[in-house]
Amino acid sequence: MKRSARMSFFPAVVLSAAFLSSACGDKRSRGTEDQGQQASEPAVASPAADEGIVLSPESRALAEVTTVPVRYEVVRDRTHATGEVQVNGRRVARIVSRISGWVEEVRRIRGDRVRSGDIVLTIYSPEYQTAGRELLSARTRLAQAVAKADSAEVETARAIYTSARKRLLLFGEAEAEVDTLLRSGDIDPVVHVHSPFDGTLIENNMVQGHRVEAGTEVCFISDLRTVWAILNVLEKDLASVRVGSAVSIRVGAYPGQVFRGEVTFVDNIMDEGTRTVKVRVEVDNQDGRLKPGMFVDADIDCGSERRALAIPSEAVQQDGMSRFVFVDRSGRFYRRDVQTRVGFGNVIEISGGLAAGDTIVVGGAFILKSEMLKAGFGEGGD
Repeated sequence: MKRSARMSFFPAVVLSAAFLSSACGDKRSRGTEDQGQQASEPAVASPAADEGIVLSPESRALAEVTTVPVRYEVVRDRTHATGEVQVNGRRVARIVSRISGWVEEVRRIRGDRVRSGDIVLTIYSPEYQTAGRELLSARTRLAQAVAKADSAEVETARAIYTSARKRLLLFGEAEAEVDTLLRSGDIDPVVHVHSPFDGTLIENNMVQGHRVEAGTEVCFISDLRTVWAILNVLEKDLASVRVGSAVSIRVGAYPGQVFRGEVTFVDNIMDEGTRTVKVRVEVDNQDGRLKPGMFVDADIDCGSERRALAIPSEAVQQDGMSRFVFVDRSGRFYRRDVQTRVGFGNVIEISGGLAAGDTIVVGGAFILKSEMLKAGFGEGGD
């Protein structure tokens, strides 16, 4: 009985050993094939975090990896806010017709640049023609009074003449245009509507033949050489914002470009819904690139200058709640968690995790992050 049991057990052991041997052989074969396949492709990422990430020269060139040394920069504390570009409220005019009539000619349309005194449009007005005749009549009466040397009549005639001339000026005519009327004696029943300053025509909905009444708005002009950025500053940041503070402004239309401005007004009323206060920033806009209605990101200077470690903002990557960079150690790239402070322009201040002289990845950092995630490891040592 015992012998029979032993005899039946032996073949089972032999079969098991043969099966394991076959399985191990298959595994070794597959391993050899995998290694052969990997050897034919450029090495991308090492399998262990301690070894860092290694890119072949081809992969590095393809990813356009660039590095910079970490160094100290002159920085200052800043408060971040968002807002919108608006026209400069001190350099804007809604021009209204001062007389009733019909639009005779439209000389400037929406978007045109105008200079102070330029004629925007003309208005045909019988009322203006009547006023012109009254001025010519008043001049004749004054001349006759002077010729008679009647002092009382001269005083009265001069007052009538002055009033008649002023009436034409109140209709919107320029002094030179009134003088031309007096020299020629020819009354043209057309009033000229002038631009009050250099600027841009923001609105002009008038067309030839349009009926206008005294007080009708005919166009809207703004000087866009300076604009306002109206920022929404959070309640917790308000104490650090003051009139005269320098401001750096960025807009989506011009990535990487910074516009400079200055705080000119801090509102006295808080928006209870958003817990923000409006802050007005005046920004130079000689080239006209800032358009009213654009959204802006802004950093308001709120401290004295100091030296601190600072790195390009594109070097910083996000992993959940952590921020990190890649440090270059002789061609191997290691993740390094960092502590950041406020950003300013295109750089971010570093308060921990890096030292001056460290070499970090700027261009291609996102590619390295992808390789790190594929390799399945987080922070590596260096």
